[in-house]
Amino acid sequence: MPIPDTDLPTGPFQALSACLSQIEARLSDMDEAFQSGDVTVLETRSRAVQDSLADALHAFSQTARDQPDGLASLPASLRQRLRAAQARLVSQQVAVHRALHTYGRTLGALFPQAEAPTYGAMGNGPAAKALKAYR
Repeated sequence: MPIPDTDLPTGPFQALSACLSQIEARLSDMDEAFQSGDVTVLETRSRAVQDSLADALHAFSQTARDQPDGLASLPASLRQRLRAAQARLVSQQVAVHRALHTYGRTLGALFPQAEAPTYGAMGNGPAAKALKAYR
């Protein structure tokens, strides 16, 4: 949910707010995609989140270069929205990692690896003969 920017000054910070609104919308789209379970939708929306993050990074970098004090004068409401977006993104990443881990465990249970020695047979190549000489 976007947090209103009541104390947002005009100018460059409005552009940052627009970028952040785009990220918030893309994160909401990702939430919907997670619920749908459609892999194609997840991939498409994931790319949209990445594009929005790249655009925001560019906008924030440009603003930091253009402002005399960099981003030190960033309004509190914008900082709060950034922290909320970061928390949502991390939460989504954790959900993906958990799903991948669960999927991996399930595959491991369904298709266990065959018992194999840690080191295979040494063979008869020159390196093997050299190693056998030291036994």
